[in-house]
Amino acid sequence: MSYFNFEDSNLPNPPGTLHIDLTPDKTVAAGGDNAGGGLEGSTSNLTITTTADDNVSVGVAANVTTNPADQDANNFGVNFNKVKNNPTTISFSVNTEFFAHYSFSFATNNNGNGYQTVNLSFTGGPAGGITMAMPQGPAQTVTFDLTSFTSLDGDGMTPHFVTFTLTFTNGNSNGNDLMTVIDNIRLDATTFVPEPSTVAGGLLGVLGLCWFQRRRIRLILPRLRRT
Repeated sequence: MSYFNFEDSNLPNPPGTLHIDLTPDKTVAAGGDNAGGGLEGSTSNLTITTTADDNVSVGVAANVTTNPADQDANNFGVNFNKVKNNPTTISFSVNTEFFAHYSFSFATNNNGNGYQTVNLSFTGGPAGGITMAMPQGPAQTVTFDLTSFTSLDGDGMTPHFVTFTLTFTNGNSNGNDLMTVIDNIRLDATTFVPEPSTVAGGLLGVLGLCWFQRRRIRLILPRLRRT
């Protein structure tokens, strides 16, 4: 539904340029041209707020989309160092009008002195958000199961904008070594919510078919009786 893979970033980083790709990527399955490709129209750009150093780096080969055409060709991610006492937030907004039953996930390479905790908060979510320990080591995936939060679910007819925010804290290093890499941020939905008019149209179609079949049977029965 929403996907950020940083594939249109610039490496090496040109001085004075916005080098981190913050645009939502539309998967091939949804009509886009990943890797690095088409914008996903219902999702805002990422906003990264940090007092740590952030930069483009080699990304994380995990949590990519399951479509074979969605290749992480450049394998770019965003890395953070000097993370001690320097939290980072990453956020975006999305219209959930036509979807329900969500999971939120991202990939990370996290060294021992990188961020130790991550919190996910979202519009209509629990006070204080959901906090998890950051896994240590390469190519890890962090997943938040949001299926029980029905406040996120759309009704198929009313725009429903939700802001998701990741907050990374408790880093232990002020060095220049690469500490925490974030890549392949995904919001997935398992249920599509159709417009009520679509449902109504389908029901009318079924009723119309039933009426036609009933009328056809009534026309056939007298012939069968005469036979």
